[in-house]
Amino acid sequence: MTRTTGSSRTTTDPAGVAQTAADQGAPTQTAPTQTTHAQTTHTQTTRAQTAPSQTAPTQSPLVQTAPADAAPAGSDEEALAAARSLAPLVSPEDAAAHLAAGGLLLDVRSAAGRATTGTIDGARVTDRADLGPELDPTASPSVLAAAGAAAGDGARLPVSLDTPIIVVCGSERGSGPVAADLIARGYTDVRQVDGGAPGWAAAGLPLTR
Repeated sequence: MTRTTGSSRTTTDPAGVAQTAADQGAPTQTAPTQTTHAQTTHTQTTRAQTAPSQTAPTQSPLVQTAPADAAPAGSDEEALAAARSLAPLVSPEDAAAHLAAGGLLLDVRSAAGRATTGTIDGARVTDRADLGPELDPTASPSVLAAAGAAAGDGARLPVSLDTPIIVVCGSERGSGPVAADLIARGYTDVRQVDGGAPGWAAAGLPLTR
């Protein structure tokens, strides 16, 4: 808008210029929008929530299944079969003949087992967990003497490694591990009574109760 003053000078009102420009369709300059920190944070959070999650694929462990008819490793049957292959089974009658001829019959039953079935006269009674120094090839003479003194039956003599030995227990499950132990110690002629002490009794062989 133009105003005429008394001195004939023309002045321009800035407000009028702006108004005129607007009326003439002049382009309007808009101040840039400032995004606040809170809005930016909200936007980033929203993107994080809507972004597809990437999950590492789960790797299933490889399971190896043994055949249904396979015997478990280290089972009793495997141990007994191994002992039987080294220390064969003999009949109670053969074991009795061996004992009658002066052979060594090793009775490794517990006291309760002997009380139940009866004792075998002439058999050497020993503990399955401790066969004694006589059956330990590494035992020194002093150890053998000490064992005899403790038992009150004089000095013990070691059993030579080639001595035929027959082991009897309540069953093969008892005699098998003892026979395997004797073979591991170096004994070369070890056998087991088939059927154990019950087999001995069933054969009508003598027992003392």
